[in-house]
Amino acid sequence: MRAKKRISLGIIIFIGSLCLSAEIYAEGYAITPEEAKLLPPICQVKSENEKQRTKSILGPAALHFCQGFKSVNRANRSLGNRKQERENLTAALGEFEYVLGHTKQDNINGRYNNVLAMTSIEKGKVYYRLGQKAEAMQMYHQAIQYNPKLPQAYAGLSEIYLDLGQVEEARKVLETGLKQAPKSKSLKRRVEKLSNK
Repeated sequence: MRAKKRISLGIIIFIGSLCLSAEIYAEGYAITPEEAKLLPPICQVKSENEKQRTKSILGPAALHFCQGFKSVNRANRSLGNRKQERENLTAALGEFEYVLGHTKQDNINGRYNNVLAMTSIEKGKVYYRLGQKAEAMQMYHQAIQYNPKLPQAYAGLSEIYLDLGQVEEARKVLETGLKQAPKSKSLKRRVEKLSNK
């Protein structure tokens, strides 16, 4: 009889811990109204129709795309607390990696190229903040492969080259970016700034 009670108590404790884990997991994915305001407009969904629209644009991993931005925003708010900032940035990397891994398989005829490019750019920014420049460069190059017309990829890549003291490489990247996105004011400003050095 005692053995049955111990087993029953063990099962209750186990189930209780699973419920608590699920609650903590769900809490980690919760987005407060304040956080929602900081997300890209595509992530600010309020109805089931908007949720379906977002999923049709962002692909099957739409939730993870938005969660990645939430984690980056949390990292921005935790500046000064290096451990918390790093944890949030690492969480963002995981979310963006999930998007890249799960969206590629559904990218028939380039349907999600923009999402993959933007996710690669955001992942590159996170790697850069974590001091992982080689990985950041790889993400910016990947973004350019998905969509060569996004100036953010060239801007991020040129910033890394400048950090590495490779001014001519930075200039080449910016000039290539301007050929792809000739109206980009941010790339033009960066080229002007380099010309003044």
